[in-house]
Amino acid sequence: MATTEKWAKLFKSRHQYMDSIPVQFGDAKDAALTWDGTNLTLKPVTDDTGAFVIGDGTTDMDFKVFMNTSAKYVLFDQSTSLVSFIATALTLGADTAGTDFKLFGTTTGNYLLWDASEDDLTLVGTATQLAIAGTTDSTSATTGSIHTAGGLGVAKDIYAGNDILIATGGVINFNAGDVTITHSSNDLAVAGGTLTTAGVIVGTVATGIDFTGTYTGNAIDFSSSTHVPTGSNGPCLIRAGTYGTPITNSSEDQSGLIRLYMETSADGASYDRGVFVCLKGTGIKGLFPVAGLAEVLAQSGNGPTKVQAAQFICDLHTTDAKLAGLGGDATAGMYGVWAKITAIDGATCSGTARAAPIWVDNQLYGANAAAIGEEYGIFATTGGSQPKAFIGFETTSSGWDQLFYFDETMAAAEPFVSTGCNVTVANVPYLKVLVNATQYGIPLIAI
Repeated sequence: MATTEKWAKLFKSRHQYMDSIPVQFGDAKDAALTWDGTNLTLKPVTDDTGAFVIGDGTTDMDFKVFMNTSAKYVLFDQSTSLVSFIATALTLGADTAGTDFKLFGTTTGNYLLWDASEDDLTLVGTATQLAIAGTTDSTSATTGSIHTAGGLGVAKDIYAGNDILIATGGVINFNAGDVTITHSSNDLAVAGGTLTTAGVIVGTVATGIDFTGTYTGNAIDFSSSTHVPTGSNGPCLIRAGTYGTPITNSSEDQSGLIRLYMETSADGASYDRGVFVCLKGTGIKGLFPVAGLAEVLAQSGNGPTKVQAAQFICDLHTTDAKLAGLGGDATAGMYGVWAKITAIDGATCSGTARAAPIWVDNQLYGANAAAIGEEYGIFATTGGSQPKAFIGFETTSSGWDQLFYFDETMAAAEPFVSTGCNVTVANVPYLKVLVNATQYGIPLIAI
């Protein structure tokens, strides 16, 4: 019986082909399937000819490849159009012999690339982004929806929707050390530059803002700011409350709003100013470099025993403290207050203006004024050594036109009494007193 007849007779059973015997397909034997005892090989006669196709896109079937056990396999599922690796891994390339791998998006030029030669996983294209759907918070360098054992390099902005946690000793480094912010226990240290803010710095702890170290410049500098007031409660360089809503203090301790202490051991002709304020004006607005207002409000008891809008004390504080002589400086000495007004040659004052180094204004009135124990325009006390005089006069130029001046409002008010004193005085020196444009004199009698 011929071989073809034997195959036809046996077609309902298996066909067996010996090792390395090809099963050929095509009129010109275009492709062959061969088992060589180890591998089953399908290849064309001519390279890159034809294709191995399962289904036709309309009538298709699944394709499954098992991996060692029935629970591990690769499934080409035509109904879901998915390739699934079930309990098995996918490896591309080998160690030191990697291969590139691309996953394309739907937008031209956007894809995920594993670049084997660069050892980089790159999102390519302006529309690509890496989205992590996990919502696990990070509490350390090894927790959270995304974490890395190495560094993180970002070329553009970083946005955090919640906290940024930095471990103890962490450093925020700007421009390779140009400016750094370094953490240590309960402290942030800014080094290499300045800290500039257009907003408000708020201190909510016991210390608030603490400056330490050695300063060769200004600890706080407002020189580049522009002050734009908007009223009595408008913006200030430093503010504590407002007139209507002041900050409050109910403790007995002497806290205050601003408290400054400094000690100097320097020698020389210069001097230290604890607080120095200079206001300059080119318009008609008034200038008050330092102003104080002490208001006593409603009291449930007797009220305070001390109300002083300003308090200035000079003190030779130890037994070996010393005050040097004037040394030719007419402004030298020790004074509780040095009040001076001056004008440069060429400056002018209106003929109806008033000027004085000190203006004393007593405005107590009403029922309180009637009940007051003692009331003065100026109250002076002394103790220890006896001063040379209550008031000392010295001039380097013009002197004073009058010792006292009473205008028309004082001519009919106490302590001026127009009549009732009859005194005859010889030709003696006197001090000039002007009362309502009438010249008088206080005689000086030698004793």
